[in-house]
Amino acid sequence: MKILIIAALSLILATCLKPIHAGELDVSFKHLVDNESQGFHLTSWRGIEFKYQPDSLYYFASYETAKATISNPMYDIKLFGVGFGFNNPVTDKINIYGQIGYYMPKTSLSGRFGCENFSCGEGLYYGLNEQWADLHTFGLVMFDEFEVNTHAGYGITLGGEITHAISRGFDLVMGVEYRVLDITTEIHGMSPAFGDYDTDGQRWETVYKGISSTNYKIGLNYSF
Repeated sequence: MKILIIAALSLILATCLKPIHAGELDVSFKHLVDNESQGFHLTSWRGIEFKYQPDSLYYFASYETAKATISNPMYDIKLFGVGFGFNNPVTDKINIYGQIGYYMPKTSLSGRFGCENFSCGEGLYYGLNEQWADLHTFGLVMFDEFEVNTHAGYGITLGGEITHAISRGFDLVMGVEYRVLDITTEIHGMSPAFGDYDTDGQRWETVYKGISSTNYKIGLNYSF
């Protein structure tokens, strides 16, 4: 994370010395790949991002959808992001950039809820059992309740893109990014196999911190 922050600040200083268009609008569609292949990760991850650049900095808003997964999909997640960034043109067609944002997650399952007999699906059941199966001798544990909490956090993105003019003022843009999100997810399971979980706190409490992804994008840029 420190290396990314230093790189972002270096690009900001370099960008301030370069001219830009009077204004730019950009919309891009993204396919995001979680860099974590085991344990908690996001799958079927798609997004859209809008950028507006009136001066040396641009401002963005993004919306993403994905499925939170351990061994099986557990619940849907949406991510809303806002922030700012900077461009550093290398040539007329190649650009590198960095951005900092604040990302707010929303999940289809949240808070504490009952889930007897897989009433909320089997993903949480199999996911937690796979995560902690080696630490107990109970076999597959049935849970009466779960608790899911997600906390917003900051994100840093570094990317590169290639542009191709398609008409006056319009460019086709293709690129790849690396992003780190400081988002925390808590998934807790409660089972009577461990006693009264409301009295003595016998719960499977699991906390996942941070998500990094490689993002592929295609979009349109309009300069005016």
